[in-house]
Amino acid sequence: MKRLILGLVLAGLLALAVPSSAPAAATYNLFAGCDAAAENPQPSHTCLTTDHMAAYFEASEETEYEVCLFRNVVEELDCSTPTVAEADTRFKNSFAITMPGKYELVWFNRVTESEIGEWDLAVESPPPPPPPPVVTPPPAAPLPSPVNTACLSGQKRVTALRAKVKRAHGRRQKAKLKAKLRKARAAVKAAC
Repeated sequence: MKRLILGLVLAGLLALAVPSSAPAAATYNLFAGCDAAAENPQPSHTCLTTDHMAAYFEASEETEYEVCLFRNVVEELDCSTPTVAEADTRFKNSFAITMPGKYELVWFNRVTESEIGEWDLAVESPPPPPPPPVVTPPPAAPLPSPVNTACLSGQKRVTALRAKVKRAHGRRQKAKLKAKLRKARAAVKAAC
């Protein structure tokens, strides 16, 4: 019995001492971002058609991968060139989407021909620009009233006749000038 227990203990110790031959599974960090130029890109599930989008890939071990873009899950639009990604290094694949809609990015392992992961992405049109400010023009300066030449000439005539009436000698002459003055005043009233 002692031999059996001793044998089991030795077998257990040997199992702990011998490393396992099964490789650890690789881990991945996959996402899409709306700003391909960013130093620290932020994962996003919603971008605008005017954004500069990118798919990001990072693996815990060297991996040959490609990323494909699908519209409405079934229509394949484009795939990247297969790339060998070094372990623990972030790789970026830029892409452009000009039509609003629902999209999906899918990363594939090119060696095992298996899917690594996927990312849903909604692409929207940018909001319309704000309307331009309403600029109210300053009020126009009032136009000078048109010169009424008949009025002006009539007023000059009245002034001249008054002066003649004052200088006139004799009743008859004054009466003629006063009659002309009345007519001139009536003409000024009508014209002005």
